[in-house]
Parts: sequence; C-alpha cells; structure tokens
Amino acid sequence: KEGEEAKPYDTFIKEMKESKLYPIKKGGAFITYDGDIWQGHNAIDIIDDSPQSYWQAETYMKAPYVLDVDLGAPYELSGFSYCPRQTDRYDGFWENFNVYKSSDGKNYELILENQSFLPKTLSTCTMLFPEKTNAQFFKFEILTGTGNLASCAELDFLQDYAAYQKRLEEENRF
Repeated sequence: KEGEEAKPYDTFIKEMKESKLYPIKKGGAFITYDGDIWQGHNAIDIIDDSPQSYWQAETYMKAPYVLDVDLGAPYELSGFSYCPRQTDRYDGFWENFNVYKSSDGKNYELILENQSFLPKTLSTCTMLFPEKTNAQFFKFEILTGTGNLASCAELDFLQDYAAYQKRLEEENRF
C-alpha cells in the first residue's frame, strides 16, 4: 500500500509460514464408520491423501452418520479441512454436523455444534475450532447431508505453525 514500507523478503516469508495451517501426517491415523457403506467406499478412504477415493454411507442408511477418528497420537490442533466427494454432484455434502473430541477414546466433549460448510462447493473447506484443541480421538456426527446421504473424500487435521514446528522437533529428536 502507498505510504507503507516494504517488508524484507525474509520477514514476508516468515509471516507467511506463521499464518498458515499445516496438516498433520495421517500415517498413524485410523477412521471407522460402523454403518453400511456404498459400493466399497470405506471410511479409511477419507485419510488416504487421494481426493479421488471417498467414503459414502449406504443410500438406505439414515442420519446421523458417525465417523470415529483415532489420530494415533495426541495433537494440538487448530481445526480441520473437509474435501467433499469429487463428482459433479453434491451427494453426501455435509450440510449440518457436530464434532466431538476425546483424549481417551471413551469420554467425548462437543467442540463444534450444528456446523455447516454451506454454500456447497467441491473445493476443500476449512473449519477452525473455537480454541486450540489437544486430542487424539474425534467423532464427526453428520446430521444432514445432501440427498439424505453422507460422504467425504478427505479429512485433514490442521496445526498452526508453532504446533507444527514443535511436532517436527519432537520427531527429529529420535
């Protein structure tokens, strides 16, 4: 902007890194859905890093649809991103959902209630938690989805730069 002093390139890059959210590695994560699935589209497809594969509940299943996620270790998270099924339709797009967290996989706390990614888009959608969240286990309770369905191509769990750097340092110590 006019009248502002240009920032040095290194400062600009540092600020860019620090304002970005970073997905955790999903290698130790596991996800389940205990309802029937449509045409072999399993819940594990949500964390395979391929938006071309996806999970979808069987068409006769009724809401709520509940996905259980175990990240494999506790993380300090800022939010998550949801990539809808990548077709030319919005079948299963999450119109209303709740998110719960847990440290032990037994006792869950509601952290996001009656959320939506509307308006519908086939782009990846990001949702921030109200505050940084430390947890290993999550439940996604999809209350309504387009066409009375639920589907998802990818879920990523996001850390801010400080948590991401701390995790990298811990991993590199061993």
